[in-house]
Amino acid sequence: MTERNADHRAVDPARWTHHGHADPSSATILRRRVRRWAASFDVTEDLVDAIELATYEALANVVEHAYTTSDEPGIMTLTAVREDSTITITVVDAGIWKPPDPTPHRRHGLDLAAAVSDHLDLDHSAVGTVVSMTWALD
Repeated sequence: MTERNADHRAVDPARWTHHGHADPSSATILRRRVRRWAASFDVTEDLVDAIELATYEALANVVEHAYTTSDEPGIMTLTAVREDSTITITVVDAGIWKPPDPTPHRRHGLDLAAAVSDHLDLDHSAVGTVVSMTWALD
């Protein structure tokens, strides 16, 4: 499958989307890209750190859990939007929802993402999962 990167920063630097493979390398690249993008706005370093951390946790969740029934990497979509008073990062997959692992040292990624974002929405169904995280801009 060919990876498509719909990057619209040249048209609107406040919004971009990446659609590609759900693999560790892609998650790492997107983590760095989200950090650079968030840092391009007049926001605190703490906010940039929070956005980077929460985004990576959502991406890592897709990589590790969404496509466990397939030998091929699935697809994930990341959308980053800066509006007047908020930054929103949305991570979408078309994988199968897996109930949280009851092992005490597992299942903390999305909890951590929720803790460092102002608002986290999690929606899962038979057709995939959507994690949307929002931060208020002071």
